[in-house]
Order: sequence, then C-alpha cells, then structure tokens
Amino acid sequence: MANDSTSLQAFFKEKTQRDISTLETRVLDSLYVDGPATRLDLSNRLGKPINCITSPVLNLIKAGIIEEHDRIVQPETGNKAWQLKVKEKYA
Repeated sequence: MANDSTSLQAFFKEKTQRDISTLETRVLDSLYVDGPATRLDLSNRLGKPINCITSPVLNLIKAGIIEEHDRIVQPETGNKAWQLKVKEKYA
C-alpha cells in the first residue's frame, strides 16, 4: 500500500468504526499497484470468487477511499461493469 497506509487505516476506522480487513487491504493494494479494475478483475487478481470481493469493495466505497469511475464492457462476459479506482486524494 502507499506510504500513508497507516493514515488510510485510521481514516477507514474513523468512517466505519472498525479495523480494515485483510481482504479490504488486498483490494486496496491491488488498486494502488495494478491500477483501476472491475470487481471481476479484482477477483482474478486476488484469486478469490467474485462474491468474496463485493463486500470489501462496498466497504471501501462507503468509507470514501475508492470509487466507481468508469463503466466498461467486461471482455470475458460482454457485460458492462464499473471500473474501480482509489480516490485522487489517496492515490
């Protein structure tokens, strides 16, 4: 995660009243290191089923750390999906 991971963890705790989970941290790390991704991309990157990715993503969106920023066609499915990214102030 970026150099300010401790401050992001503190911000997350302030917004959600709990510590950031390991999977939420992995999602955030993936978005920092590998760039924007859909939930399916994150599922593939992290080797987790997509249903395991949904909750951590929603928690990070609710905390205001990541955002849905572009709607793209998912090559694997042909369906439209939101691409997620770390908000500018945390990038």
